[in-house]
Amino acid sequence: MRSNRRFRIAVMPGDGIGPEVMDAALAVLDAATGGGSSAGFSYDGAGVAGGAEFAGDGAGFGGVGTGTAGDGAGTADAGTAGGGFTLDYEHLVAGAEAYRATGVAMSDEVFEQARSADAILFGAMGLP
Repeated sequence: MRSNRRFRIAVMPGDGIGPEVMDAALAVLDAATGGGSSAGFSYDGAGVAGGAEFAGDGAGFGGVGTGTAGDGAGTADAGTAGGGFTLDYEHLVAGAEAYRATGVAMSDEVFEQARSADAILFGAMGLP
């Protein structure tokens, strides 16, 4: 019997088409691991480092809101049948929409959280 291994995944959907791409990527990971907590990813501002507020219509984030890094966490568990691992998602904000809202494309806090993750799942960043 394998031991259950946990992997922390920094999820960075970005902006533009990034959140849509991230929906699909998380749905695939959830299906592969037998999880179901992350499909249908919609950004409401949770996971914004420093509790930054996103004003306006929330274009590129699927909504408007505030939060702190880690609020958008989710888990997918493959159990022993899928290889005995668990993926813990930590949703982080960076990119052009973050820059528009805060004046910083990626805060030092978000950078360090991404750096300390086991892997980074990156969408698309940079609006036309």
